[in-house]
Amino acid sequence: MANAVSGKDIFQPIRRDDSGTKLSKEYFFQTLKPAIWVLLDKGVKVLVVTLGSEGVLVCSKAKFNLQRLAFKGNQSPYFSKQLYEAVSTVCPKDKSFGASMCKPMSNLFAVHFPALPASIVRLTGAGDCLVGGTIASLCAGLDVMQSIAVGIAAAKVVVEVESNVPDEYCLAKLADDARSVYSGATMLLCQSKL
Repeated sequence: MANAVSGKDIFQPIRRDDSGTKLSKEYFFQTLKPAIWVLLDKGVKVLVVTLGSEGVLVCSKAKFNLQRLAFKGNQSPYFSKQLYEAVSTVCPKDKSFGASMCKPMSNLFAVHFPALPASIVRLTGAGDCLVGGTIASLCAGLDVMQSIAVGIAAAKVVVEVESNVPDEYCLAKLADDARSVYSGATMLLCQSKL
């Protein structure tokens, strides 16, 4: 995406080596940071970067965007209300993710959300469920951070079944998994652009 937006072909995909060495979230972030800056500088408000088994990075130029971006009043009747209530009780909106340690002039915020341990059957559909769970949560009135946690929990469900998308979700289990992700989320970086 950064290549397309910048009009240049300067960013290369991250390649894993064949040694089986696990790459850290810090390695991914440092490697991707120049491309993240390009996208944020071009007007992307919130950037979600999936890291496979290392989880998800949520990046923004302003820490307040990360929690205040929600689609209020967009709730459809029954399921959205249940989703909102189940998740908001276990993932409180006021979590700082370590942002209080940021300098006042910081303009890059990156929060890392861990992946959940899973008994993987297949990976097909995981990204779709991450996006679908995140969007459904935003539409239910949850903020970006809560919604990403739900998206990761939804993705976990799909990798543990044979079908591309599970026939159904257990809302209590989804909320519990979202709580685990949300409570494990940490501020990875807050800095000024040099």
